[in-house]
Amino acid sequence: VSLPTEVSFSRDALSTLREAAKGLRDEATYPAFEAEGHVVRLESPEVPQGGSVVIHAEMDGGWRHVTMRLDSASYQLAVDAHRVGKFVRCIGDLQRVGRSWTLVNPRGFEVGEEP
Repeated sequence: VSLPTEVSFSRDALSTLREAAKGLRDEATYPAFEAEGHVVRLESPEVPQGGSVVIHAEMDGGWRHVTMRLDSASYQLAVDAHRVGKFVRCIGDLQRVGRSWTLVNPRGFEVGEEP
């Protein structure tokens, strides 16, 4: 079986293809995604129970805000990293939720140096 080495589309099809690609990206889950960046938002009604953290992370060639819910120990690390402007890393399953990106099942949260 011979596979084609080149495929061409009419100009009329470009907008449809772009829209389809956007839809696929929006519905995708990226398992074991490593989010890296600076903490830009912290929110917790009770710090001893953890909280929500937003980091400014690189994704798909651009920068996006990624939200994650952290346990109390990891949340305290995020607070400290935010205070001194340190870079953070965390692994989880990245999902599109509405118009936002969320890191589900975050694990291995750490503070470090920029790559």
